[in-house]
Amino acid sequence: MRRLARNKNKYTNATENGLGRFRPSLDIEMEADLVQHALDMEFMLFGLTCTEMRKLAAEIAAANGTQHNFNVKKRIAGKDWFKGFPARHPELSVRKPEATPLARAQAFNRPVVTKVFETLESTI
Repeated sequence: MRRLARNKNKYTNATENGLGRFRPSLDIEMEADLVQHALDMEFMLFGLTCTEMRKLAAEIAAANGTQHNFNVKKRIAGKDWFKGFPARHPELSVRKPEATPLARAQAFNRPVVTKVFETLESTI
């Protein structure tokens, strides 16, 4: 209870964390890079799935040579790691994709696309 009152249960960094004897698999900077990559991909309208995020986390850990407990054979982070990831980074959210509305699909036709590329070409 004292630990909770002193706010020691929060994730702060790889050396001083509230995880007891457990250590995070990725440090703060690596997770920040992963979050930024996810936000960049979302900005480009290409959201990442849960599996893709787990694979990226394992690749980052392996590339940086950090000690981790991810599945080495499958090269993927665990489901438990992914459950805690959005909790540590509230700017991310896990959602199911929605179907494209009919009006938007109908508006995506040859004349509209041609006009967009003509405008782009004239701008460049």
